[in-house]
Amino acid sequence: MQTKKILGIALVAALVGSMAAVSVSARDAMDDGEAATYAQNHTFGIVGAMTGWGSDAADIPMTDENGDGIFVGTVELKAGSYEFKVRADGTWDDSWGEYEADYDRTFNSQTNCSITAENDGDVLTVRIDTNGEDGNVWPVTYELNAEEEPKPEPTIYGLVGSMTGWAEGGDLPMYDMGDGIIQGEFTVDAGEYEFKIRTNGSWDEDDDKGFGSWACYEEEYDRTKNSQTNCKINVTETTKVTVKLDTSGDDMITWPVSYKLNDGEWVYTGKPVEESEESQTSEESQTSEESQTSEESQTSEESKPEIKETTRDMYIYFDNSKTKWEAVYAYWWDSAYGRTYDFEDNDYGYVQEVDENGEPANHPVAFPGTVMTQVPGTDVWQARIPYGAQKIIFGSGKSDDQIAAGEIGYQTADLDFDPVANAGQIYTIDTSVEAKAGRGIEKTKMKYNAGAWSAYTGEFIVEKLADDVSIVEPSETSKDDTTSGTDSKTSDTSKTPVTPGETVKTGDATMPIAVATVAVAALGVVFFATRKKAE
Repeated sequence: MQTKKILGIALVAALVGSMAAVSVSARDAMDDGEAATYAQNHTFGIVGAMTGWGSDAADIPMTDENGDGIFVGTVELKAGSYEFKVRADGTWDDSWGEYEADYDRTFNSQTNCSITAENDGDVLTVRIDTNGEDGNVWPVTYELNAEEEPKPEPTIYGLVGSMTGWAEGGDLPMYDMGDGIIQGEFTVDAGEYEFKIRTNGSWDEDDDKGFGSWACYEEEYDRTKNSQTNCKINVTETTKVTVKLDTSGDDMITWPVSYKLNDGEWVYTGKPVEESEESQTSEESQTSEESQTSEESQTSEESKPEIKETTRDMYIYFDNSKTKWEAVYAYWWDSAYGRTYDFEDNDYGYVQEVDENGEPANHPVAFPGTVMTQVPGTDVWQARIPYGAQKIIFGSGKSDDQIAAGEIGYQTADLDFDPVANAGQIYTIDTSVEAKAGRGIEKTKMKYNAGAWSAYTGEFIVEKLADDVSIVEPSETSKDDTTSGTDSKTSDTSKTPVTPGETVKTGDATMPIAVATVAVAALGVVFFATRKKAE
């Protein structure tokens, strides 16, 4: 009787062991759209008889070294037969096996992959291709003793930056991918990084051989070669960064640099694409009789432009309680271009002028920038969110010429700025360390160390324009997309024609504006102070 009981227990254990090899997973299918970002958020590994199905050894890791979405893992086997699967994160929540036609799936398939090694030392290579839109049928492929695919020879180009310590000769290799594309990659932990592409691991330049470096496009000098503007990223987790240099263009001075994070979209940092004649014709068509009729209807007594109130989170704030500057100025710019573009209302610290063709032309406000507005009865100053800016300086309002003449000015260091993350926030200077004087002619420019942004919950000013002027917010137009920016100008029929000479204050920027065909009476800015409690 005792013998039968022991045999029964052994039989049950054997059945449980065989079921483990099949692996019943936690869910039946991958959700729609999940496949697009799955590989960025999970790890893959090989599990099977060679690992004791996860009980004897950890899963064999799989990696995507070249960023093509195909994860590969290898394991050396002894002679024998093996069953295995690919699974995610070392658990049975998500796994992939042989394709099952009845269920149209490899995801959580109940059919294990299997192979037989003829000799000790045979190497099994397993791949899972995560490029498909449907993760339920991602294919798993495998083979024994696969020939390693040769990698292209490194080129003279390399990646250098804060991830390499800007070290001489310590550049990360880049490879010729064909069609003039030079590509390389690196992986970094959470943090901020800057980088460039350069030749022969040094900063030496030889125009005859094409030696030099490339980074973000600088419009002022029309160049990416030897650009002084580094490419910058800010990541919150371990991230693979893929960088490419397109050398197919005739002008190496403007070869564009692009990069992507993990398997995301490419970020282009090259020269903005110029408008085609076709798009210009399209713009002209927008000034047709129909749009002119629309303008006439807006000038009628019955139709007045909509007045759009601003809100707290459309502003940034500065705490002047410790610095006690007589006025506070904000100067901002875009790190890729050295200036901030606003294609629509031009009320973000820009002077609007007219070019030789009579068309509006934007020019950046010179340092110290745009005067902020003081919230009555407080030491808080506010300014509208600078559209497209990535850097900002707060200061006491002394220009470079005044500083050169010996007048004393105060300012912050160059601050990183995010128009989304810092919206509605207040900036406070760190005054625990005294401001340091500059050098040379800037010896009277006193600069504080960086302080900190924090949530702002106090008072702010709700700003409205006069009844005959509307506030038009900037579109989601990318700073690289100059075509759509121009389109937005021609389609804005609510604006009154202007000519040089007249000054109107809109928001926080004082702009010389003028009237071209219709004389506009003086525009007033009505400020209504409102008190809101923090939610």
